[in-house]
Amino acid sequence: MRFSDANFPLTADGRTYHVGSKLGDTANLILTVGDPARAALIAQSHLQNTTTVTSKRGFVTITGNYRNHRLSIVAIGMGMPMMDFFVREVRAVTTGPLFIIRFGSCGSISLNAPVGSVAVVTEGAVAVTRNFDYFQTNSQSQTLFQPYNISGIAKPDFFLTNHLLAKISEAATSSTENTPVSTGINVTADSFYSSQARTDSRFPSDDNDELLNTIRNKFPAAITLEMETFMLLHLANSVGVPSLKKNRGRNEDDADPSLKIHAAAAMMVFADRVGGEMKKTDVPSSTKLVSKGNKRRRPEIVAVTKDHEIRGNNKQTTASNEETFDDMIDDDGSGDDDDEDDDDDDDDENNDGNGNNNNNDDVDSVLDDSENDNAPEKPAAKKPRVAAKSSDSRYKLPTTEEIHALKETTDLFQSNLFKLQIDELLREATPDYTKSGPLDKTLHAIKNVLDSCESTPSLNLTDAIKTLRKHGVEIPFSRVDGPSPETTKYTFSFVKPSKVFIAGSYLVKTITKSRHGFNVDVAVHMPDDGFTEKDHLNNRYFHKRAYYLAVIAAALKESPAFNDTEISFQLLNKDPRRPVIAISLPTTALAAGFAGPGTAITIRVIPVVSPDLFSVHKLAPGRNNNRPSTDLKNNGSGSSIENFPPTPRYNSAILMDTGLIAHLNAMHSRAAA
Repeated sequence: MRFSDANFPLTADGRTYHVGSKLGDTANLILTVGDPARAALIAQSHLQNTTTVTSKRGFVTITGNYRNHRLSIVAIGMGMPMMDFFVREVRAVTTGPLFIIRFGSCGSISLNAPVGSVAVVTEGAVAVTRNFDYFQTNSQSQTLFQPYNISGIAKPDFFLTNHLLAKISEAATSSTENTPVSTGINVTADSFYSSQARTDSRFPSDDNDELLNTIRNKFPAAITLEMETFMLLHLANSVGVPSLKKNRGRNEDDADPSLKIHAAAAMMVFADRVGGEMKKTDVPSSTKLVSKGNKRRRPEIVAVTKDHEIRGNNKQTTASNEETFDDMIDDDGSGDDDDEDDDDDDDDENNDGNGNNNNNDDVDSVLDDSENDNAPEKPAAKKPRVAAKSSDSRYKLPTTEEIHALKETTDLFQSNLFKLQIDELLREATPDYTKSGPLDKTLHAIKNVLDSCESTPSLNLTDAIKTLRKHGVEIPFSRVDGPSPETTKYTFSFVKPSKVFIAGSYLVKTITKSRHGFNVDVAVHMPDDGFTEKDHLNNRYFHKRAYYLAVIAAALKESPAFNDTEISFQLLNKDPRRPVIAISLPTTALAAGFAGPGTAITIRVIPVVSPDLFSVHKLAPGRNNNRPSTDLKNNGSGSSIENFPPTPRYNSAILMDTGLIAHLNAMHSRAAA
């Protein structure tokens, strides 16, 4: 057996090293299970015209027709490494987006998922892996490390998961057993024993007696425990995404859409890991793809190689995997299976020369397991030929987003009128981000000016005021509460900004327009070098902040890019201590574009500082940091610092300038989730 490349081995005929499949063997719609007997049982009940590929590594791929679609059922065995083999190798020998649903077995760690229920992974999965550094024999290992690592959450595909949950819930409520359905977080372990908190007297050093409690404390929504799902979701979220090491600002939107994997997972609960109940899960080992009435045919071996056994029926089916989700919408919505005794003309109508099934169907019909599936077959009437569809865009099939919107109308809003009202409100309140070119150009111009600002030497107050007045700028000092700037003896300096970035809701596209327009915020990070340890006292921070802002305003006014632009100072949240620069953009330049006719756009330049510039405990609500005089002997009453009243608003005003970066990171994290 000759392999083409040690990095990603393929056989001479293009088969993958572990799964054993090649281009055309696997459909773009995939149901993956662990047990090959379970895969055979599902295929026996639901698929027609099957082919089977069995690899020497234990993978079994059964591909056939289900409701006018090519569907593959792949048995992968157990564990995250087997899931890794499966996802990577199937992705390598298929083209176009993949839809993968894992259906397996699991244990429950929550009362919400009793034995006998079906658990749908709606919130994502986390991985529990052994920390091998902990299990070293040296004495420091147990001090420095925890025995098990618990990862963050890998999210499933929202659209596919909602469809899966809806279909499972529908089937569960209509069944005679009324099967419970639970939802939550799945926990995927790297082993069946230690990482799943099973105790073994032969391995007392596993140290996993508190592992279940640790998992549930960290993730209260965790309900199931198994060995595969996290790897499926992790790889689905990672495929096609640029290297994090080489692209620091990467996100999932940068992923190659042709490699997209839509992944979801559900599983039967067979074990109660808290109470100890265990339900038998064996599938008879004699299960084969046998005939079912006149509809299913026993597959026969058509080819055997040294490493892979390939099975098929008399009606061989291979395909290039170029189906997309938009190709899965049924022309008539019937979802009926083709009778295998149909004429050859019908087969030609539904398949191209490569065996691709060209009938379109909704994912709903693929997930649907109708009660009529097992009903006696009636002779199917020959379908009339349908004229080719017009290329006019008015008759095109709906896109994924359009189907999602249609489902939302029914499932979420419950009313077409209510949905239309919300859509119209959002349309009026949301800017058109496709036409943000003029605004983006202005933001780039601001950043260029700020990046070109150079540090200046320290000046006393008088010289600082005179210098800025030459540029037509007055320093926006605060004159409420505490010492005025004229009584100060410290100097003012400008240090080049360490960072300039867009803050607020513009980048995450959550801006809403009002009758007064809207703001776009630019944050300027003032370096720590421009401040001293005691600058949180007696307005010193706010005075230096005001000077820093005035220097930036002078630089903007001198820039040719802002000759026709109004630049002024505004109070942030009406706080006189916290002025910001307001750059008002002319509405005429944006009237027909991003903002809409007559909408005012104001760009605000907001100074911020590092969270650790001042000790947080010194800015606690009960502390006083704005005293009537720095000389306590001249207070007239002989009072001490402890007798001054607290200054919570003053303190919080400083803290708000330290929290903008953390707030921005939180917004982006939530938007990405």
